[in-house]
Amino acid sequence: MTLGHPVGVVFSTTAMIDHCARQAATDNLPEVRRVASAQYRGPAASGARFIAGVLDTENAIVMVMDLDGIILRFNRAGEAATGFHAHELIGKPLWDTLLPKDQAAGFRWDFTAVLQGEFPRETEVQWHARDGERRLLQLSTTAILGDNGRCSHVVSTGIDITAQRQVQQALAFTQENFRFLVEGVTDYAIFMLDQDGTIISWNPGAERISGYSEAKVIGRHFGEILQAEEQAGLQPGTMLRIAGTDDYYQREGWFVRGDGSRFWAILAINPVRDDNRRLRGYSIIINDISERKQAETELARSRESLQALSRHLQTVREEEKASLARELHDELGSLLTSLKIELSALQQQLPGQEQARSDIDRINDCVQEAIATTRRISTSLRPPILDNLGLLPAVEWQLEQLKQRVGIEYDLHCDGDAAGLNQDQTIALFRILQEGLTNITRHAEAHRVSVVLIIDAQQAALDVIDDGIGFDFEDKSSGGSYGLYSMQERARALGGSLDIMSRAGEGTRLRVRIPVALSGAQQQEEPTP
Repeated sequence: MTLGHPVGVVFSTTAMIDHCARQAATDNLPEVRRVASAQYRGPAASGARFIAGVLDTENAIVMVMDLDGIILRFNRAGEAATGFHAHELIGKPLWDTLLPKDQAAGFRWDFTAVLQGEFPRETEVQWHARDGERRLLQLSTTAILGDNGRCSHVVSTGIDITAQRQVQQALAFTQENFRFLVEGVTDYAIFMLDQDGTIISWNPGAERISGYSEAKVIGRHFGEILQAEEQAGLQPGTMLRIAGTDDYYQREGWFVRGDGSRFWAILAINPVRDDNRRLRGYSIIINDISERKQAETELARSRESLQALSRHLQTVREEEKASLARELHDELGSLLTSLKIELSALQQQLPGQEQARSDIDRINDCVQEAIATTRRISTSLRPPILDNLGLLPAVEWQLEQLKQRVGIEYDLHCDGDAAGLNQDQTIALFRILQEGLTNITRHAEAHRVSVVLIIDAQQAALDVIDDGIGFDFEDKSSGGSYGLYSMQERARALGGSLDIMSRAGEGTRLRVRIPVALSGAQQQEEPTP
């Protein structure tokens, strides 16, 4: 039978229903016909009410009909199942009310057979609920015999089996699809064990990954087939016990195939339990990720090499900057200073030659400007204060330079001892701060910047916050920014991280975290346990 929304009902006849229906028939049949429209009066009233009470306590649907199929009684279970009230159905033939046209003929056939003495009749039939949905009922139709031994009434009882049938069909569909799914999977090993760990199913993926055919493994313990390279503490029985206790077990590592070759895989074990939570067996899924593992290993090696190269380039660049700063300060600065002195001496030797003295003054001014520029470039390349006094004074000096140069006010909070940082960490934090302040000057339109530098035994934390116009970080990062990449690479090269949080109109926050490594001098000062 093809169903749009299959649902089912089962009907059964009880002695009490037979007795009640027979009592109704022998007491007063017309009173039964009028039960939905009027209350009983006189001696028959108590009997009718008793019948109604008994029928309404039944969980099954109960319908009492006369010999023409006219509904005389329709209990509360029927009302709940169909959505119709009894008074809407009583006095009408069943096949003209609840049954669809394509179901009416079959039920009338069974009804006629009951009248002819062929009862009970068991059948499945669809009927209409008030909301228009077709429901599936399992019906049992039987006859109520009068004192003369002939059929006086027909009673149909049943239950709605729509949900039950849907579940059955869904389960069959699911089981079939699951079988197709498991048998079609070749990238994963999927197999089942019984309670003792014996293999009872084996899919093509398991054969491909392990190298064992289904015929060779069914009936064998899975520990004989799939062995972990490192067995200590991970015996097959241990894996199953953990899965049974925790309802799950997973392991990633090397396993050995039938031919002795190794593969890196993720193994997951799930216990299979029945409705009473009793253990029925285990399902196992194995994912061979050897290629991915190899790619991850190569990528990690490549990343380590790139970071080492980046650190080396940063070191070389800083050394070149320091060397260039020294040469500018010591060599070029000295030459310019000597030139200024010589010009001043020359000026003294030209009394009365105002034009020459004026030209020398102009040249002197240019030399003085060149000296100032040389000092500024030298300081920018490598501030002497960073090498002479350390990170914290250098940070304050840099913020003061920002205020003097562009007028941006600042707040500075420092906590901790920067002596715990090595030279690479000190330079990285200072250069990141410099780049961040440069970006604020160029793009932020900020009026104030706050810098927080906290150093403890675990990490150095630098936060730079401005009150500028902000920006869409996703657009900025996707478009490419050398300054941003440079700051991120400096942090990553030291095993740290750099995050930028910003929204248009809400300013920007630069967040840097670098793990701390004690300098060699401090390591020697640490007491040995």
